[in-house]
Amino acid sequence: MTAPLYTSVSFQCIGTGDALAWLIEGVSITDLVKQERNLTISNNNSNSTLSSVLTINTLPTNDGIHIGCIIISFNPHDAVLAEVVLTIQGVTSIEDLTLNFTMDNYFFISWLPPIYYSNDVSAASLVYNVLVVNSNHALILNETVFNTSVELANITECDTYNVNVTAFVAQYKSVTTTASGKNEIQSCLIDDEKIVYFSRSISAVLIQYSYTDAYMPLYDAIIRDQITKPLIQHPYETWVREADGYSLDLVSLAS
Repeated sequence: MTAPLYTSVSFQCIGTGDALAWLIEGVSITDLVKQERNLTISNNNSNSTLSSVLTINTLPTNDGIHIGCIIISFNPHDAVLAEVVLTIQGVTSIEDLTLNFTMDNYFFISWLPPIYYSNDVSAASLVYNVLVVNSNHALILNETVFNTSVELANITECDTYNVNVTAFVAQYKSVTTTASGKNEIQSCLIDDEKIVYFSRSISAVLIQYSYTDAYMPLYDAIIRDQITKPLIQHPYETWVREADGYSLDLVSLAS
């Protein structure tokens, strides 16, 4: 019996006799085995006809297991055994996706290979598609590689980068693994006075930041203030706040 990875398959056993039992690797199934193998058993007996359905999830650990059903008659004594081997095909997702930014503007992405792929394909066909976009959904990288890492140079934007890595082995495709990382290295931080603009309601707000700490991220200051209280409560209002080692001068301008 062949089935794709991460689905479920059912086996039905029907016969006449006095007792019916399912076996995994020739051994009776206990509650612990049901939990470990992620399987369920449903019985539906009628008079002398015994009927049972075993449903099992196609996890990598269930590949190649022998599933058997035995029906026993006591008088006269007789036993009939039917058995099938479950073969699971596909590839699992990559493991331990890691994102690292460096002071010299490099972005390193690394991961571990899938823990399982079916034995009907060769490991030599294993490749990875790496997709990287920024917070504005601009494409940074879309590349297929054989190695378990990629390196991007000249990453200087103070931004969040979203990374998707998908494993392919022959005709099989894994579930995509995703991770996000924010570039907060020193080269992305301001070192002098900056002015930024953003829209709020029908007004445009001019925000001027003066930092006593030269390496405080500009966007972090904006986020903190938006969380603590509204920046502008009324058009043409000026609000000055000092906190966390910097001062804010906010002036609302009519649109």
